[in-house]
Amino acid sequence: MSAAKDKSSVFKVKSVIIKVDTLKFSIRDSKHDLLYKILRPFATALIKKQIQKAIKDSITTGMEYVDGQLVAPDVHTSFYVRLILLYDYPTYQLPIK
Repeated sequence: MSAAKDKSSVFKVKSVIIKVDTLKFSIRDSKHDLLYKILRPFATALIKKQIQKAIKDSITTGMEYVDGQLVAPDVHTSFYVRLILLYDYPTYQLPIK
């Protein structure tokens, strides 16, 4: 994130990087164990990608909402200062376990 020069925005979300390292799931009472074992790696990759996309979109939307709230005229200055200080760090990575 970086502070935008535009006065209608306090900061801009440049990128959100989400990585799901491990994902374990199982299908119970399946009558097609061989098919499940064959398709599991493909399903795992697809599910991981969709989870990453959903989390990325949620964080982006949430931060854009916060930015919109900060631009509103009735925002408390102390909250504004704390938020700016919080985002002075270059990048954040959320640990997902």
